[in-house]
Amino acid sequence: MLRHDRHYWLQRAEFEIDNGDFSLADSYVQAGRGCQNGQHDRYLITCGARLRLKWSATDPTDAERLKGACDAVDDLHDVVWGPEGANAPHAFVALADDAARWLLKCNRALGYRRYVDLLDQITADVAHGEICTERNDVDAATRQFTQRLKTLRENIPGFPI
Repeated sequence: MLRHDRHYWLQRAEFEIDNGDFSLADSYVQAGRGCQNGQHDRYLITCGARLRLKWSATDPTDAERLKGACDAVDDLHDVVWGPEGANAPHAFVALADDAARWLLKCNRALGYRRYVDLLDQITADVAHGEICTERNDVDAATRQFTQRLKTLRENIPGFPI
């Protein structure tokens, strides 16, 4: 019965992400996506994005994971600006926390232009979190991101050409 419940797989994946078993988490995300409506579930999209960001941060030189993490930022962007954005606080928190940490860890591998573009996008997406009214987790993540913004700007790789 549970094997058809996408939120069961979501919870399993989140647990494994938090414990650093990214390969197992990925298999759980894929199982959740295979359930009815799993491909469009904002929670699974957010979980899959968090997974790709955290996994890429473990090895910034892995080009495939780096691309996956860039795609993850785009997926989170689509969630927060989509029709269910106001009901997607986890996506805002993932952008403010996981994406910011990933940027800092992978800055050199991203290069100047991609880093700056991603930082601008993430900053705008986090600011859009104001649509999640009365959400302490979004407010806290936004404050933390704002405090981290100076460091993010100081770590822009290279210099503009």
